[in-house]
Amino acid sequence: MIVLAIFIGIYCVLIGLLIIGFDRMPYYKFQEQKAQTGFSVIIPFRNEAAHLNDLLKSIQELNYPNEWVEFILVDDASSDQSQEIINSYTIKNLRSIQNKRFSGSPKKDAITTAISEAKHSWIITTDADCTFPKNWLAVYNQYLIENKCNMLVAPVSYHKNKGFFKEFQFVDFLSLQGATVGGFGWQKPFLCNGANLVYKKDVFEQLNGFDTNNTIASGDDFFLLESFLTQDKVKVHYLKSREALVKTNAVDSLKQLINQRVRWAAKSTHYNLVEAKIIGLFVLLANASLLTLPFFILSDLIAMKVSLVLFLCKCSIDLILLFKTAQMMEQKIDFPSYVLSCFLYPFFSCYVVLRATLGNYQWKDRVFKK
Repeated sequence: MIVLAIFIGIYCVLIGLLIIGFDRMPYYKFQEQKAQTGFSVIIPFRNEAAHLNDLLKSIQELNYPNEWVEFILVDDASSDQSQEIINSYTIKNLRSIQNKRFSGSPKKDAITTAISEAKHSWIITTDADCTFPKNWLAVYNQYLIENKCNMLVAPVSYHKNKGFFKEFQFVDFLSLQGATVGGFGWQKPFLCNGANLVYKKDVFEQLNGFDTNNTIASGDDFFLLESFLTQDKVKVHYLKSREALVKTNAVDSLKQLINQRVRWAAKSTHYNLVEAKIIGLFVLLANASLLTLPFFILSDLIAMKVSLVLFLCKCSIDLILLFKTAQMMEQKIDFPSYVLSCFLYPFFSCYVVLRATLGNYQWKDRVFKK
């Protein structure tokens, strides 16, 4: 019982520190400035016909001069109508190229392929199922004029959809975003998301891109963050701005969700950042501890009241970070769904870690080894 209380107690302290870090990060005030920053926006895709119309319409609505931005869509062997949809749009500064495979990571290959053809000094990576606010590039331009950095991490959220399954994913993803901001608030960044990541092309090339981790299928964002932090930690920034918020879509099935989260978790054994390892470990231990509580209660090894206190402590501290993050995104958490998620998430989390540790996973009709 004492061990469980220690695990959950340490977890609550860590989340509490992330909450403080979240509050330490100021919101960035957007004031449009004349375009001075050139962006090459790289969008890898594979069989994204269902999402490309929304993506391309969002690109058309961006408030940024065409001569200062290019969009490079990288087709990773799509077999659906993706190319036909792209060809139906006339966007002068957009082109589609084919991925050149040379490693164990299709997405890293796609980004590397596009960077070799990029004409601007700043790279932005995002995904084909994303949409952007109209001032997305304009706020980056302003920030990069005012601040010296090599990498800029920015927020990502899910489009809100009805139903518990989508809400479960929304809350889970929200927790990652809150932890990202909290880490930056302590100047200890340990997370980012490749759906909204900005970095200097020349620094990427100086660091030899993904050469040190291109055998790992996932992690095009995290391992790059590690490299940039090693090169110059002070020049890795976070942009806490709703104008920079990219939105993406939750998946449609439990199988897709598990494969997605296993893909994310599979790279964790290769982490070098101590902060990521510590927080990841205690997230697992806290959730595993919650799973064991019923057995300890039935065995009369722990009182029901004590178990309830431990459970409520974890759920309450999580909710505070989630609430603050949802406010940043101008979104709301469905409280009944959150309560149900509190009971289900420990099972989901531990299963994903087990799958990521023991087996392969499937993504985009391909099977990848851990």
